[in-house]
Amino acid sequence: MLTALTKSEIRQAELIAINGGISEIELIEKAADALYKSANFVDKKTVVFCGSGKNGADGLALACNLLLNGQDVCVIFVFDKICEEGKHFFDKYVKLRGKYKKFVEKEKIDADIVVDCIFGTGINGEMNGIPLKAVNVVNSSAAYVISADIPSGLNSDTGEVTGACVKADLTVSFSDRKIGYEYGSGRDYTGKIVYAEMPIPKLNGKIKIIEESDILLKRRNNNIHKGTAGRVYIIAGSPTFIGAAILSESAARAALKSGAGLVTLVVPYSLREVYQKRVTESTLSFLPDTEGSILFDKFMLDKIIDKADVICIGMGLGDNSELFKTVEYLTENFDKPLVIDADAINCLAGKKIKFKPNVILTPHIKEFERLIGKKIENPLLDGMNFAKENNVNLHLKSTCSLTFSPFSDCIFANVTLGNELAKGGSGDVLSGIISALAVNCTNEELGITVATSAEIHRRAAHRLTERQNARSILASEVADELGIYLKDIPEI
Repeated sequence: MLTALTKSEIRQAELIAINGGISEIELIEKAADALYKSANFVDKKTVVFCGSGKNGADGLALACNLLLNGQDVCVIFVFDKICEEGKHFFDKYVKLRGKYKKFVEKEKIDADIVVDCIFGTGINGEMNGIPLKAVNVVNSSAAYVISADIPSGLNSDTGEVTGACVKADLTVSFSDRKIGYEYGSGRDYTGKIVYAEMPIPKLNGKIKIIEESDILLKRRNNNIHKGTAGRVYIIAGSPTFIGAAILSESAARAALKSGAGLVTLVVPYSLREVYQKRVTESTLSFLPDTEGSILFDKFMLDKIIDKADVICIGMGLGDNSELFKTVEYLTENFDKPLVIDADAINCLAGKKIKFKPNVILTPHIKEFERLIGKKIENPLLDGMNFAKENNVNLHLKSTCSLTFSPFSDCIFANVTLGNELAKGGSGDVLSGIISALAVNCTNEELGITVATSAEIHRRAAHRLTERQNARSILASEVADELGIYLKDIPEI
């Protein structure tokens, strides 16, 4: 697993280095050296945009290096003031007779390379005023853009862009991998990322990025049969969302392709003909319904609870007043892994329910906001707080997905491989994979199992881009690809 750092962890690492005898000036000089080595500045015109903080000081130190190596450079100041370290390098730059000026709104850039040293990780809130105009000028230039540590305007914890952000061709990181590179809009603004060798310790941060080498399958005995390989029940379907209900068959197929022995689709009785024509590998069971919306049925639920190794509920169930009672009953009475997805999450909004650590919630961002009743300000903090306070496993789906376990302070992250999962039904397939791999897992194992399932999902989908355009990939095709992808995954 790779480690990604938060802003507070980055600052902690810097303070460890400084307390160990490295001065801020020395750190800035190292950063400037890394910037200088990141591109070919020879015979190029370079403009360095400098802010008032230490990121601006990095830019001034780089400008000194460029002058000392005989290169054409001009510094543009975005603010009227500079920090103490910036003043140190500015005085050196002036002695070298370096060119500089203050940013003006109608600034026109005549340069081959622009180096962005405006904000770094220090930005808080919305980009506006003169900095906003400076960022727009950088983005409208034809120059090659290098960002120092992080593109100005990108939140290093959330990857959020408010107002504007420098769109870099290259980002030179001074403090290892930042979660903001991966989360939110990070991938769209960082360009290529180069990690500088810095005298800063590598912390064992709490965010762990799942790699392909972390995917391991539990070895199966040869004398198992369909009943002992895992019985998965998937409760789904309503006439309002026939498409989503049909896609639940893809979830069932994904569960079977991921190793479940028996998968039973539990659907409204009135939709039986739809499924009987479609379903071939899974078995079918039915819940009573009113016009396609399932009704709470204790007798049927008790039969499912008695037989199931894993229950998954949510796909295409619609806005159903009886659904909450069904979900509540399952959380209270089923002690094996319970995957709650889609409409089964939506029905919990504004209601009190007591979760247990066998429960896995798989919302996307908007579903999670409805669940907690507020806009997510920081997915890292909001996700961790929710998992801990509710004693539940949470998989927060996004371009970079995050998994939180009530048993661990680690946050498992699945980073973007591409945009091929931006298609309806992708979450259903993921729920099927999770359901299969969660068979016989202890509650303590569920967090890493969910994160591993999400990585399998992403990588199986990404393999399809070798044969077709990413925008063309269907969720059902990802389910079918699982068997091919898992062929090369080791078993332990």
